[in-house]
Amino acid sequence: MLLGVMLSATLFGIGVSCVFSYQMFESYKLNTCSKYDGCEMKDFNPNDHLPVEELKQQIDYQRIKLLLPYLKKLESSTDEANLTSTYANLRDVVVKHKLILFFSGCYGSYNQIKNQIDYLSKKALGHEFLHMASSNEKSDKNMIETGFYLAQKDNQNKVTSIGYGLNEGYTELLASRLFYNGKITAYKTEVQMALLFELFFDNPKEMQDLYLNHDLLGFIKHMENFAPRKEIIKTILYIDVINDPSVLNITHLITSKTKVIKSFHSWLMETNPSLEKQKQFHEIIKEDPFMKFVLQNQSTKLINKKEKLEESPKVKQKKLI
Repeated sequence: MLLGVMLSATLFGIGVSCVFSYQMFESYKLNTCSKYDGCEMKDFNPNDHLPVEELKQQIDYQRIKLLLPYLKKLESSTDEANLTSTYANLRDVVVKHKLILFFSGCYGSYNQIKNQIDYLSKKALGHEFLHMASSNEKSDKNMIETGFYLAQKDNQNKVTSIGYGLNEGYTELLASRLFYNGKITAYKTEVQMALLFELFFDNPKEMQDLYLNHDLLGFIKHMENFAPRKEIIKTILYIDVINDPSVLNITHLITSKTKVIKSFHSWLMETNPSLEKQKQFHEIIKEDPFMKFVLQNQSTKLINKKEKLEESPKVKQKKLI
C-alpha cells in the first residue's frame, strides 16, 4: 500500500482523494500528467541515473539485508536495465517495523518522498518492496511517479492523480508471482483488472518492464493500439474509484465496475483475440460473480443485437444481392 492515499491519509502534505467525480470523468484530460497532450512533464529518463554497477556499489547490503531475498527474486525476473530505480532507492531506503500500523488496518506502507518502508508483518514486505523498486527516486512534494501511479501538484496546490488502483493491483499481482507462489492476499479486484490489462501484451514481461520504470504514460501509449486514449484513461480512473475505500456509494462502485468490464470486453473482442486470449479472459472474469454476471448480460445483448440486424430488410436484401 502506498502511504498517502487511503482514507484520511495525506499526500504532498494535504488531504487527497484519488477519486474523480463522474462529471470530471467526462471532461478529464491528463493535462498535468501527460506529454502526449503537449504539456510539460518531468518524464522518467534512464539516462538520468548513474550506471547500474555504480549504483550497486553505493548500496550497503548489510543495512538492507531484510530486503535482499526480494531483491534477488526480482533480479532473476528481469533485466538489470529495468532496475536502475530499484538500486537507486536501495542506497538510502529506510525500513521500520511499526506496530502502530495495526490501528490503520494495513500490514505495510511505503512513502515515496521519504523512501521509507514501514511494516507490521513481514508478509507485507514483498508488496512494499515492489513499491520502492518501481518508484522514481526523484519523487518529491510536487510529483510522485511509482509503478503505474502518477500524482502531480500544480502551482495552486491542486493535485492531479491517476492509476492508484491499477498500481496496487499490479503490485500485488507481481508480488504474488515473485514471492508468494501465486497467492493473492489483497486487492483481489484490482489484481483481476491488472490481469485483464495484461492480456493486451504479447509478452507479460513488457507490462512488468513499464511498471518497474514507473512508466504509466508508456503503458497508456501501448494500450492506444487497442482503444482510444480517452477510454483508456477513463477506465484507469474507474479502477481508482473501485479501489478507494472512501467511496461508500454502492451505485458508483457498481457503475464503475460495470463500465470497466464492458470496456475490456469490447477492446478485446474488437482486436480479434486468439482462442487462448479469449479463454484467459473468461478465466479471469469467472473468478468474480459480479463480473461474470455483467459479461453474460453484455454477451446476451450483443447476440440479440446481431439477431435483430440479421432480420432487418436491408441485411436480407444484401444477402440476396
